[in-house]
Formats: sequence, C-alpha cells, structure tokens
Amino acid sequence: MKRIVVYLLALFMLFGCQPTPQEEYVSHKDTETMLESATSGDAAPLEEMANLPETRHIARTVDAPNTRFRITIDADVVLPDTDEIPIVHIGHGALDDETVARIIQYVGNGSKAIEVFPKSFYQHSIDFWMDKRERGDLDKYDTLEQLDAAIQHIVQERNAAPDEPVFSEKSPMETLREQNYVIYQGMSDRGTIFMLRIQNEDAYDREVEYRHDITHADELQAYTNNGNLLDIMLPDVERGAIRLKAPARSQEDAQMFAERLLENLAVSDVYSCVGVRLAPLIPNGVWRTDAPKEGWLCCWEVLFTRRINGVNVTYTDAEHSSDFTEGDMDSAAAYRKPWRYEKLRVYVDDDGLNGLIWSAPYEQLAIVTPAAKILSLDEVLPIFDRMMTYKCTEFENGNSWLKADPSIKITEIRLGLTRVLEKNNLGTAYLVPTYTFFGITDDNPDYPPHGTAGTEEVLVINAVDGSVIDPKVGY
Repeated sequence: MKRIVVYLLALFMLFGCQPTPQEEYVSHKDTETMLESATSGDAAPLEEMANLPETRHIARTVDAPNTRFRITIDADVVLPDTDEIPIVHIGHGALDDETVARIIQYVGNGSKAIEVFPKSFYQHSIDFWMDKRERGDLDKYDTLEQLDAAIQHIVQERNAAPDEPVFSEKSPMETLREQNYVIYQGMSDRGTIFMLRIQNEDAYDREVEYRHDITHADELQAYTNNGNLLDIMLPDVERGAIRLKAPARSQEDAQMFAERLLENLAVSDVYSCVGVRLAPLIPNGVWRTDAPKEGWLCCWEVLFTRRINGVNVTYTDAEHSSDFTEGDMDSAAAYRKPWRYEKLRVYVDDDGLNGLIWSAPYEQLAIVTPAAKILSLDEVLPIFDRMMTYKCTEFENGNSWLKADPSIKITEIRLGLTRVLEKNNLGTAYLVPTYTFFGITDDNPDYPPHGTAGTEEVLVINAVDGSVIDPKVGY
C-alpha cells in the first residue's frame, strides 16, 4: 500500500491536479449517473451504437510507455445477437420447492440418503490403501504397522456392512425444509454413491453441488478449487510429459446432454450455454506430471450463465466480489460480505453426469431499461489503452520476478452483462452492459502463459459510462 501511495504522490508532483487513469475511471462509478446516462433518450440499434469494423476484428498494438509489457490486441469482437441490451436490477435468489424437487429427482436420481453404506463403499478404501502399501507410500501413517492396522479396521467394517445400502426413511426435501440446508449420499443412476449438497440458507452463498461418486469426489473438488489447469499443463502435454484421457463423447454431445438436464430442471429459459471446455480431473496433493499410464481422466465442463432479453451475463473466472471500504478494516461496517457470481456448471463424461455446481442464483427484480445507450468500441479502446498502461506499470514496479519481455495479448472482446454492486445497498446489484477484454498473459519466466482457456478477464469496461469494473471487488 505504501508503494502505491508514493507512486501516486509522484504523479501528483509531476502533473499537478491531472487525475491518474485509476482515479479518472473510478470517479465515474456513480450508479445513479450511469443509469441516467443509459436511459436518457432513445437508444440506437446495438450494432450501430457499438460501431464495429466490418470484419468485427481488432488488430493493433497499444502504445504503452513506461512499461516493459507489450500489449497487443488480435481479437474478434462478439456482440449479442439482439438489437438491444438491457440493464437489470437483481438481488439474491433462492431455490423454490419445485426446483429443489427437480434437482433431487434429475440430479440425485430420486434417491433418499444412505444411512448404512454397502460393502462396495469400504472395498474402494481397502483397494486405495493397499495400492499405497504396495508402493511403499505410508501417507499419513508413521509406520507400516499403523497402515496395516488401519487397513484391517476397514476390512472389518466391510465385512460387517450389508451388500446393499440402507436408506433413510426421511426424504432430503424434509431435511431441507427444516434447516434450508442438506448434504447427503445416495445411489446414482450409474450405480455409484453420489454426494448432493443443497445450500439454501445463506443468501450470499446459496449453492447446489453434486458429485456422482464420493470415492472420486476429490478430483472434481480439486478442479473447482484450483481452476482449469490446462494453461499450466499445455507445454507438458505438447512434449508428451503428460497425457490427457479425453472423453469419447463429443463436445457437442456433452453440451446437448447438459442442456437436456436444464430442461428437466425447468431452467433452460433462464440459462444458456456460453462455452464448453475440457476439465482435467487431478486429485488434490498429486503433482500433475504423476499421471497414470492412460493419462489424466477428463470430462467436459459445460458453462451456463443467465440470459435476459437475448443477452448473456459474461462468464469470467472471477468467483465472487467483496470490498473493504476505507477505514477500520476490522470493523464489520467496513466490510462487504463476498457475493458469489451466479454460474451453472455441468460436468459430463462418457457415462453421463459427472458433477454439477450451481452457484448463487439471482432474483430478477426489474428491467431498468430494455435498451441501454452504450459507448462505441472506438470510445472504449482509448480507455483500455490508458488503464492497461497504468496497470502494467504498477504491476511491473512491484514485482521483480517478471520476465524480461512480459506480454498481454487480447484474444476476444465480448459485449455482454456484468454484475455491478448497488451503491449503499449490500443485497442488490445491477447487470450492466460491459466490454470484457479476454486475453493471454505471459509474464512469469517459471510458468507458461495463462488465459488460454478464454475465460480470464484482463479488463472489464462499463459500456455505458466507460468506468472500469473490477469483478473481484464488484464495481
């Protein structure tokens, strides 16, 4: 923080009262003024307002003095297939009983909770620890005798277990109604023991999470916690050091499978697919190069976001927004509770549904305007140039580990909707038109470039007033 203050003071002495790019574009972040600007007068057709080149492609190098970063744009510009783009007032949504019942039926196979696990559940643990024993891996145990004793204990549990699971008399819906939260194991349509968690209590953290096989749940958890590792793995894959075992099922078929599931959940009119990508399933604590001979198993990750009047919320890797206001950082009044971004992710493999995560559903409160007035791309690009130059200079000054020739290449510019927190109101927000710049960053000499998955935002600019939005902060 001290370094940033000194840097800003230096700029003040050099340029008097001229605002820095950061100050200039943050000062524009006034919700009321932004809404007035968006709704004043009649909006022209969307494509006319955006004023894109005929090719819908931008190729240029940013003039970025005072930084080693080479910033280039070689990007298609993607517009919604509509004539209008809305601004929408939203709040925290909740899962109604009908939606929960469909989740239990179509995701949870209509299964009740397992109270007594069958022999097959314990057999997997036995096989797991026996494999480690044969490889001389004691894991959390200090001696071979301790490991053998643990294996013997699991064998006894297996021998005492029934051949088939014993289910609870109580339905998951009953439990959820009592406490707005339920997590249970049941039998999937694949014959595996699944985990289904429905969190409907905390407005900021409502979520549905499903993993089809609890004996392999760690892989999907590691993926969702660590993000898509294809960026880091790509050089090793290309030289044959790592193998990936992709599903035989095609990407298109995986998308259709996921879309059918959303139809069954009766939310296909709310969410639409914005992308499909390969998801390597690597357990926590395992180095990515220690792949089995057949390669790391992968599934398809099908990404969905909310679609309003034909315009999707733009998907980015940001998971939630939170904000510390100025003042006492230990004060509850100075802290804005993290609010997760609404996302629906379906994981599909050759046998069907591998997993599902549905985070923080919104409630659509009102459409402020169905046709917002927006800036053209020509008006936005100079803002991008100035902010990127400023950000790269700041980043370079504080990170001595940077490679000698760092670079950022913008590969896509997408016009869509982004959530912006409402001023002085912690529980509501607006979905506003934004230009999101996605790209590949190559700045670390010890790691490959990141951003190749196409969902890593480099900069998000409010298409109404030109202010810069930080998804991790929320405005």
